[in-house]
Amino acid sequence: MDRLQIAFITPEAVPFAKTGGLADISGVLPSILTNMGQEVRVLIPLYRQVREQFGQKLEKLSEFEIKVGDNGCRGGLHILNQKRKGAEFLFIEQEDFFDRDGLYGDPTDGQDYPDNAERFIFFCRAAIKSLEKNDWQPDIIHLNDWQTALVAPYIKIDQPEQSPLRKSRIIFTIHNLAYQGQFDAKEYAKLGLPESYFAAAGPFEYWGKINFMKAAIIFADYITTVSPTYAREIISSNEFGMGLEGVLAGKSDRLSGILNGVDYSVWSPRADRLIPFRYFPANLSGKKKNKLELVRRAGLPIRMDSPLFGMISRLDNQKGLDLIIEIFDQMMSLDLQFVLLGTGDVKYMQFFRQKQQEYPDKFKAYLEFDNQMAHLIEA
Repeated sequence: MDRLQIAFITPEAVPFAKTGGLADISGVLPSILTNMGQEVRVLIPLYRQVREQFGQKLEKLSEFEIKVGDNGCRGGLHILNQKRKGAEFLFIEQEDFFDRDGLYGDPTDGQDYPDNAERFIFFCRAAIKSLEKNDWQPDIIHLNDWQTALVAPYIKIDQPEQSPLRKSRIIFTIHNLAYQGQFDAKEYAKLGLPESYFAAAGPFEYWGKINFMKAAIIFADYITTVSPTYAREIISSNEFGMGLEGVLAGKSDRLSGILNGVDYSVWSPRADRLIPFRYFPANLSGKKKNKLELVRRAGLPIRMDSPLFGMISRLDNQKGLDLIIEIFDQMMSLDLQFVLLGTGDVKYMQFFRQKQQEYPDKFKAYLEFDNQMAHLIEA
């Protein structure tokens, strides 16, 4: 097979920014593709946390202006000065949109940013402009979740027939169908597309609202999701299809599920560089030492005979958190300790903050993204 040039566009990727499993996949899949002989460039927003942690390793390549509605928004393209496992990482800058504490919402209250439509209209248009400016023609443009969804219709609608990007094949991967990028109809004018695409039952229209993900499904050349089972489920009923089952069924001949995997070079406790003590099946002593270190960092009392539970999750009802809330006090009556890492819905964040105060010797909640802590909890 000829060497493919792949543009991988994502709203988050480990180790730069993370809210969920999308970041893990986006952090490792480009390197896997590179190892298979492909050439991969990753585009991601230049969030505040990226600048703070990797700013000295970034080099500015270009500046540009993107129109969002009637407003011209200045932005820039930065490159990480060293490839990560062969893949090149590019970052799209726009301080008003991305220089914030959270990725998609305020981490203090869990509320989405009210201008998320504008933020990711900008990101998608800027990603396309960045690809146009580079002397590099992607064979495949791989989009991930609603934040990147507009790239597909922008290329298929806006780009002239002779544009090299019209030759690229577009893959759209659905990591979480519950988050579709739905916005009020009044935001449609900011997309800069003809009104006809927001007509009843049109590519963007969804019960009177805009739906970014619906448009991506319609305009993408191929759709993938996180497992073969899930691919079958999301076209079978409203329960799994979240209202898009009909649109997905219409593309069922171009829909596949690919099971998410684990990068053992990163997560195996034999090789993990982010845990203090490594171990392997023949000698598990490092696991006990890691437990001690986690308890110490969490500020919990050392109780080696008590089981320690760890949970890393987006704080969302999809994850079964209501079940944990229902029995939480009962759990705390048992001889155990519990460490949780995650961000998400404000009601869950408030609940776990309160429980941390009620059970300081048993429960610690890290309501943030912390990749090193995630590795320690896993270990």
